[in-house]
Formats: sequence, structure tokens, C-alpha cells
Amino acid sequence: MSAINNFPENVLMDIALATTDITTAGATSTWFPMTNSQKVAFLTQINAIDAAGVFSALKVQQATDASGTGAKDITGAALTSFTNFAAAGAKAILQVDPTKMDLAGGFNHVAVFVDMSTDTGTNTVTMVCLREPRYHSTELNTATPSTNVVSV
Repeated sequence: MSAINNFPENVLMDIALATTDITTAGATSTWFPMTNSQKVAFLTQINAIDAAGVFSALKVQQATDASGTGAKDITGAALTSFTNFAAAGAKAILQVDPTKMDLAGGFNHVAVFVDMSTDTGTNTVTMVCLREPRYHSTELNTATPSTNVVSV
């Protein structure tokens, strides 16, 4: 049996950043704990972008707590080419293996930062965070369902 068969039961899914206009300033998603996670993926979608809109940053950062203390980039966890991330409906997935984080330095939370270098109109993005626990955690048992799932 493949892991996808139990996807809803084995993965924590959260809205990382509700639809946000990043025209005047960049935005950082919610910070998620990685202490008991073996992998995390952020799905970012462009909802609207003006004709002059150009993205300059889409990267995963790490911090020591849920408020973003000491935030710094995770090496290699960034979109480096925005050629295919420049139109409404475009999506990007950033995945992080916690072993790439500075765990020894106490960095155990992750978030995504998104920004634009050129923008004149409305530019909105939405982000979803998927976290795979190392083992069946109490977080899975107590999480408030944020998604309705139908399996056929």
C-alpha cells in the first residue's frame, strides 16, 4: 500500500499564508515547528499579478521559535528562477528536509518568505504547508480538521 492512500491521516495540512496582497511589502507565512517532522512542503500559488509584477524572493527560512526569532535562510531552499512563476495560477513547491536546518543552533521552525521587486497593482499569493510527522504524533490526533477529505 502506498503512502498516498493514507495521505490525509499521515500529513498535517495548514494554511501557511491566507490570500495576501504583497504589492507594498513582502510576506512571511506562519512559522511551523519541525521538531517532530521528517519533511515539510510549502505550496505557493499566485492568485493575481499585475502586468509589471516581478517576484524577487520565494524562500524557506528557519527560526528558533514560532515568532520567527533569529530568522535566516535555509541554504538551497529557494526558488531561483521566476520564469515559470510569473502568472496567475502559477504554483511553486518548496520542500525541506529538517536535516538541512541548523538544528544544533536551536533552529526548529520554518516559514516561507515571498516578495516582489517590481509591482504596481494587486499581487496576491496563497500558501499551504504540508508536514509529515516522524511518527504518529498527538498533534495528528488533536489537530482541528482544516480540510474536508473524500477518499474513493
